[in-house]
Amino acid sequence: MLKNHRLQSIYKSSQALLPLVFFWFASIVGNICSWAHNLIASHNLNLPQFANFTIYQTFQYLFSIFTVSYMIAVNRFGSAYFKSKSSKTISPVYFSLFFSIVLGLVSSGLYLLTISWWTKYLHFSAITWFFPLSTLLFLISVPLSWTRGIFNAQEQYVTSGVSHLLESFSKIILAGLATLIFYKFAFISLALPFSMLIAFVIALFQLKKPLQILFAKPIKLSISKSFLHFYLQAIVLQIGALTLINIDVLLVKHYFSPQQAGVYALLSLVGKTILFGSQSFAYLLIPIVSSKIEKGEATQKAFFLILLITTGSAALASALFYFLPNLVLRLLLGSHYQLVLPYLGAYQLAMIGLTIALTFSVYHLLKKRFLYTLLVVIALVFETVLIILRHQTLTQVVGNVLLAAGTLCLFMIIMHMHKFITMLKNGYGQNN
Repeated sequence: MLKNHRLQSIYKSSQALLPLVFFWFASIVGNICSWAHNLIASHNLNLPQFANFTIYQTFQYLFSIFTVSYMIAVNRFGSAYFKSKSSKTISPVYFSLFFSIVLGLVSSGLYLLTISWWTKYLHFSAITWFFPLSTLLFLISVPLSWTRGIFNAQEQYVTSGVSHLLESFSKIILAGLATLIFYKFAFISLALPFSMLIAFVIALFQLKKPLQILFAKPIKLSISKSFLHFYLQAIVLQIGALTLINIDVLLVKHYFSPQQAGVYALLSLVGKTILFGSQSFAYLLIPIVSSKIEKGEATQKAFFLILLITTGSAALASALFYFLPNLVLRLLLGSHYQLVLPYLGAYQLAMIGLTIALTFSVYHLLKKRFLYTLLVVIALVFETVLIILRHQTLTQVVGNVLLAAGTLCLFMIIMHMHKFITMLKNGYGQNN
């Protein structure tokens, strides 16, 4: 009887995890499809066109600072709203849809108003009708992030995953069709916003009933100050993390020869493969921890489990690159893989440290402990100063990156353990 009860408990636990596994799988497929989109572009565009495609894609990458932050904020505050199930007031979460539309309009307006400047500065050229259509990238990104924040807040992980898959597959199909027609550059590039538009329209149909309830109530032009405060903190974290990951590459490009900068770019590609691959697991923190916080459930166990998986995946990937360079590293970098071997071990340790530190920072952002966000910004300044002062060789640069990442990781661990031990002494560690 006891054995059957345990089996039933294991079965129920596995059933509860399946939506989260699907959600994680969808994010992995999204990364693969983004790589495939780049592959389609590189095989069908000439070098100047591919350079312009990369610039447009970089706009999306940079704008993700605001869209990902918005999704985190909607997810975090949405969990609180759906737990309270208040019907007396307009949901601040649903009303944040209007603010996402405003953000989209403002950003797309800025994009259009500055076209004459950035096209000249970046030597960007395209057919005239491309520019108004390309604004969809900014117009749709934030509302789409809003829908996914709502899905995660309602613990509809399968629906959120389907949204990611729909966008990913639409992008590949549209880009593939674009290779069969004229204006390949325009349509391969526009596969980015058009796939977002498709995913957003489908998501609105899935949210049809809640939206009808929203529009049936009187609209007040107000939004929670705590929501805006949290959103700004999330933006700071995203900017700090994104810059911390890329600042070394930019400084090496400035201080070193093109040949050495190329070697470091290859090393950085290995590091980003480790970092972004492992961070796909850390992405699960946002819906899981947000939900547990608002239910008053313990978050430490879920956090440590995801931290363990994230760190383990980064360590495993690093081991494969380090001990099987002829196979794994050569597959990623081709015949140039031997050039990065002298710097590989130290740089991989830095990426593992960053993986741990960024996982801590996301967790504590969700707990509204913003000091951890500040630590990421301090680490960014620390690394930048180190590289400016010590950049005679690439070995020194890698050492600087390792020192900054290791210091950040160490401070994160010490602060977290101090906080955890303090809460245990006060008798409420289980709920935090």
